[in-house]
Amino acid sequence: MADNAINIQIEKSKTELEAAQASGDQRLICLAHAALGSAYFMDRNLPRARHEFEQGDEIISMLNDLSLETEYLKIKTYAQQLIGHLADAYRGAERLYQIGEQTGNLGLMSDALASQGQIQLDSADPIKANEKLQQALEIARDLKDKPRQMRLFGALGNLGMSIASTDNALRDFYQARSVAEELGDEQSAVGYSGNIGTMLSFQGKHAQAITEFETVLKYVAATGNQDAEVQALRYLCKSHDGVGNHEQVVEYAKQAIKLSANRDKETRIFFFERLIIALYRLGDLENARQTTKDALEIAATIKDKSKQLELLIGLGESFTLSEQYSPALDIYRQARKLAARLQQLKNEAYLVGRIGLVLAETSKLDEAIRHHQEAVSLAQERSLPELEGQQLSMLAMAHTDLGNIEAALQAAIQAREVFLAADLLDDAEKARALINEIRSQLPNDQE
Repeated sequence: MADNAINIQIEKSKTELEAAQASGDQRLICLAHAALGSAYFMDRNLPRARHEFEQGDEIISMLNDLSLETEYLKIKTYAQQLIGHLADAYRGAERLYQIGEQTGNLGLMSDALASQGQIQLDSADPIKANEKLQQALEIARDLKDKPRQMRLFGALGNLGMSIASTDNALRDFYQARSVAEELGDEQSAVGYSGNIGTMLSFQGKHAQAITEFETVLKYVAATGNQDAEVQALRYLCKSHDGVGNHEQVVEYAKQAIKLSANRDKETRIFFFERLIIALYRLGDLENARQTTKDALEIAATIKDKSKQLELLIGLGESFTLSEQYSPALDIYRQARKLAARLQQLKNEAYLVGRIGLVLAETSKLDEAIRHHQEAVSLAQERSLPELEGQQLSMLAMAHTDLGNIEAALQAAIQAREVFLAADLLDDAEKARALINEIRSQLPNDQE
């Protein structure tokens, strides 16, 4: 069922079509059919959408008006692309390119190639996508068309980002921003700053990323775009955490929690996690514990208990990563009980293992061993070889710490066998290295 915005668009398009039909202007009628067809596509009402576009197609074939066909195809092709009808969208873009050739409209040719590039990217063919986008950019350069160049550099940056080619993505986003600044297009320039910050963050260049995200935050806060402000704060929390600016994380996380008061609870939990970790790292234990209680109260109100479990696991992982083992243990135990109630057997087995990990980190090795053994049994029962192998490896390490070298060696060898049987070769290699490390601790006559 369509949401309210799409319903409004459908009704508006119907009214425009009725007015066009009343005027008898075939050009207006054709474009009105296209607009209504596009609205039905957004509603996923495909039979009605096809009907409207069929009406438009008939008028196009009757009038033989290239200008009208161009406007019509732009609407139709974009709508097809949005709903994933990529083959049809590609054919539409191809026809637009042909019209550009016929009429000598180089701008239309560039736009058509850009559309084909985006469609190829959506079709998971980055090589052909790059080829089309580069051709479009070459035309835009010949035209000395800066706005088109800016958009195409941005599209190439998105291509680089989608295939994790961060150096190429950065190069193209910097180019796009440079052109945006040349044009005086502050909104676009700030958008590209956000893209640049994201790439720098992926590369671990957090200090540089902070500069970019600060620019974004200043702009979106001034324009009142709170959704963008929350997103900028998300990245700033991550980047400041990356350089150890825990005070700044606290400030930004609190700011984001206020801004996201009426937004989805998952977003609020993310910022609570960042705040809790920063408070612990600053040694503010009282506020950290109170904030944890607040976060858990929010998690408990989520109707989707599977989502609540996911949030609890995430919170536990956050504590573990920040070496806050006492709250991590409490959260993991709470999450395990919920997993058992939900009969999420894989998560239950995983959480038993995480409890064992935390116990090992706090030198409660006998308890850790019992939990790793239980996790191994649960993983075996549920046919989870990766988890089984991981828990056997953890069991081996716990035995090693206790000085039970022979038991440790046996567990490590079993872990490697499990990984090999499941064709988890990287994990098997890690287990082999663990075996060698344990063997090095055996007396010479037992090696």
